[in-house]
Parts: sequence; structure tokens; C-alpha cells
Amino acid sequence: MAVTILDALRNANYNLDNMRVMPGLYPIVKSQLNNALVLLEKGWPIYQEVEPLLEEFGDMENVPSYTRRIFEPPSPADVAKPLLGVRYTRGKK
Repeated sequence: MAVTILDALRNANYNLDNMRVMPGLYPIVKSQLNNALVLLEKGWPIYQEVEPLLEEFGDMENVPSYTRRIFEPPSPADVAKPLLGVRYTRGKK
């Protein structure tokens, strides 16, 4: 299961709560927070998956800024994709 920026923040919050019990979580929490903050500062949406960006760019500092504007219309390729969980029927109800 892929981790989004929001998931990384939630995981960091959970791990912060458990640092008294497991002090070794500090480097993990720091990494989770840093990755999420870097991507948010670069304008990436909160539901962006983190792992594909890490795999492609190797480090969050190398990830480019997100360029798609919030009100930019979807591309024709995005419109052509079927919606997940929606069944299409022809003429039958």
C-alpha cells in the first residue's frame, strides 16, 4: 500500500506519541516529517504518493515543484479514464 503525504504526517504523529516507549523512532519521525514538509512546500497535493517520487528522484530535495494549478482543467487523458468502482451499462438501467 502506497503512503501519501497525509499518511506520512499521520504516521509521524503516531510515532511521536510512541517515542517515550521506543526512543529509536526519532530518525524515522524526522524523515517522515521532512519528506512531507518538503513535498508540501514544493506544492504537491496532500494525497500524492511518496514512494513513486522517492524511487524516481532518489531524494525529496531532488523532486521538482508541482506545476499543475488547482483550477487547471483535467487533461483529455484524465477525462478518458473510467471512474473506479463505477459500472458502465449500455441502454439498460
